[in-house]
Amino acid sequence: MPQHNTFPIIGTGRDALLTATALSIMLTACGGGGGGGASNTPGETGPVQSFGLLKPVASDAELAATLRRGLAGASSIGEPAELIAAPESGLTGDSGGAGTGFSTTNLQEAGVDEADRVKYDGEILYVLDYSQDLGSGAPTPVGGPEPTDELVAISLAPGPFNASIRLLRTDPATPGIEALATINFESDSSGGALYLTGDDDRQLINVGYGNSYHWSVFAFDYYWVDQNTQVRAWNVGDPENPTDAWQLELQGSLLTSRIVDQVLYLVTRHTPHIDGLVFYPTTAEEQQANQALMDTASLDDLMPDVAFNNGEPTELLAGTDCYVPNEAYEGLPVPPASGSIITISAIDLRAPQTINSLCLNGFANGFYVSPDSLYITSYSAAERTVIHKVGLGGGNPQYLGSGDVPGYLGTSNPAFLMSESGADLRVVSSTWDNVTFPVPDIDEPTLPATADTESAADLGRHRLTVLRENTATQRLETIASLPNAQRPDHIGKPGEDLYAARFLGDRAYLVTFQTIDPLYVVDLANPQDPKIAGELELPGFSTQLQPLGEELLLGVGQEVSIAHGAVLTQGVKVALFNVADITNPVELASQEIGKRGSYSPALDDHHALTLLEANGVYRLALPVARHDEGNVGNTQFPWYEWSDNALHQFEVDPATGSLNHRGSLISEQRSADQPWPNHSLYNSRSVLHDDAVFFVTQPEVVVGRWAE
Repeated sequence: MPQHNTFPIIGTGRDALLTATALSIMLTACGGGGGGGASNTPGETGPVQSFGLLKPVASDAELAATLRRGLAGASSIGEPAELIAAPESGLTGDSGGAGTGFSTTNLQEAGVDEADRVKYDGEILYVLDYSQDLGSGAPTPVGGPEPTDELVAISLAPGPFNASIRLLRTDPATPGIEALATINFESDSSGGALYLTGDDDRQLINVGYGNSYHWSVFAFDYYWVDQNTQVRAWNVGDPENPTDAWQLELQGSLLTSRIVDQVLYLVTRHTPHIDGLVFYPTTAEEQQANQALMDTASLDDLMPDVAFNNGEPTELLAGTDCYVPNEAYEGLPVPPASGSIITISAIDLRAPQTINSLCLNGFANGFYVSPDSLYITSYSAAERTVIHKVGLGGGNPQYLGSGDVPGYLGTSNPAFLMSESGADLRVVSSTWDNVTFPVPDIDEPTLPATADTESAADLGRHRLTVLRENTATQRLETIASLPNAQRPDHIGKPGEDLYAARFLGDRAYLVTFQTIDPLYVVDLANPQDPKIAGELELPGFSTQLQPLGEELLLGVGQEVSIAHGAVLTQGVKVALFNVADITNPVELASQEIGKRGSYSPALDDHHALTLLEANGVYRLALPVARHDEGNVGNTQFPWYEWSDNALHQFEVDPATGSLNHRGSLISEQRSADQPWPNHSLYNSRSVLHDDAVFFVTQPEVVVGRWAE
């Protein structure tokens, strides 16, 4: 748990999330269909040569030996090796749909589509529900306000557990909604999430993983045996009659996915199934039997398969498409071999039988995807994080190099702690348990004399590092870091945790918190000399930062109060900042929804925040479970009972710098017969289309008008 020197935070939702720890996982990256892509030495031909932390395997035998060695590490007598743990970083949205008549999925990076539970094309709403079989039938009213011309709700009768997708035609003018079709599909998977691709030949794609995992065993190879990833596509050009398009299933559990330029990228993890192998044996006999099984296992036994349209399984990739630790490398600590393999697979959606895969060997725990690159993070020795870069050009993943940064990136959403700009990667990392970065970590070993002896002794807990790709050495080299000897000002006050980060162009916005919320604006215009340009302190904290154009920044978080020596989280806070002057960020306005106990999924998930720009004004919507009924609990740390679940609507006018609450669309409300909500807002989503509002809160869709 993050340590607080002065006041412990006592709260709900967000506070509980921050207590989790991340476990490192073993990562092996392999390349298929065309080959790896490591750089050749200029002027040379012949076998690909790697100069980086990872190297392409020279033969199937080398890869088989590496995997056997990794499995042997999980087949030794005694307890499993101690896992590297790191603090969870609660980071959470550039929105899709701005400037159009309707909103789309809120994305971190423009041009990089993310899977979500709800997709919308301006006419059809696609809603994934894997908690029940919704069947198909006529819309029926649901709880909350009675349907009127301005407000209708649609719900389909619940049934047994099954993965289902509802296709609903919207009528923004009325507004209204009509059930067209339901796709019910048998699934051993969790149900996954949706993509929507194409225009005239529109396809709906569901990506799901075979079995869910628990973080406490995430690092162990044995947990990843006999898991699979399923991809299903349907033709939805005629939304009343969706038809099967194609499907594939590959061995390995899904870690993340993205679509860039009509190419679906899957990152999966697979541990081979070897009959009779005992993970973590307790006797010498079991260990000897394990070794005999591994010695006779062929590479075919160790590699993942893929099946297209329920056909015969074939190898997903060749052994020589893979990368393994380069034991001769001296630039970074070389990771040990792993018994599992993680593949980065590129599927051309225009020809889904074409799959190119890449595989790297090391530890991994986080991912960030730009339009050009995939970055994979992993913890290493000496409290450092290794970062591997994979190029995505042409749908052929290529290993481009590795680097490292001091500290950890956390696990809640490490993607928002990274940002690519040209050949540079900007990264924000932190130490654990208030251990500060010492001066020797910086190129300059001494600091100028200051009146603040504490800042002269260390450089704080949070670090921004700029890494630049060196193509000749396959190394991501550190070209700058902040703080440094010339710019020693800390990012955050002593004891403060990093709560939010967002990169936009040549700026980084960072929020730290312990008792107040400092918002830092970092100037990255000169990547070799980043600097803190501005700082703003105010009560409360933000866990998500959403740019609104180039001059405004929205923060979603929680208000706080201090009582009896503790920081108490209060209602959900929405704040608007003017960042036009990089040296002087200003809070223009803020709104608080509910009291202590209130929660919004938008605190932790940027997909829960909806944004639409209309006539120069930004419309924003976020779901909130509002607690505002008489306080309960002890007098020192009271909290409030649930009042309602609703989609709260805001307007931001850049011309006036105003933030106005425009109303709320209620899905459930407290009554004598209903003291608690029947449905969670955890996976709720919303869509804005002209003046219509569609609030998806499983198992129903509530419809209303904007600001009514």
